[in-house]
Amino acid sequence: MSDLTALPHGLDAKARTCRAVIESSQGARGKYAYEPELQAFTLKRLLRAGMSFPLDFGFVPATKAEDGDPLDIMVLHDEPLPMGVVVEVRLIGVIEAEQTEEGETKRNDRVLAVAVQSLSFAATKTTGDLGAKLPRLGHDLLDAV
Repeated sequence: MSDLTALPHGLDAKARTCRAVIESSQGARGKYAYEPELQAFTLKRLLRAGMSFPLDFGFVPATKAEDGDPLDIMVLHDEPLPMGVVVEVRLIGVIEAEQTEEGETKRNDRVLAVAVQSLSFAATKTTGDLGAKLPRLGHDLLDAV
């Protein structure tokens, strides 16, 4: 496996599309992270009992966020995407978030996107188009990821 963080992001600004690498699948309790030095996915932690990822969670390759990691991305799709899959997504918004580690708080926004191949979200262009389709995103979940 090559370094997935170094893949071209494939950004098409006009179409508002890019690539995403999935780390944790929708419905999973495990928070996985891609480790470039290992070129493998590692289990970071488990979400509390009764909690699971409401969306597929991953990163945009060839990017760097304020926290030094690639941009986080949450992807809506018709069914959970497997860990490690590279999917083309349409960008629809940003969830502004902060993360505190070892007493230091940094911005750690999550890009919100729709898989281009999705049938259920084919007409979704912005977060305003989601209506009741958007799974509930609690603060506890955002803190966990």
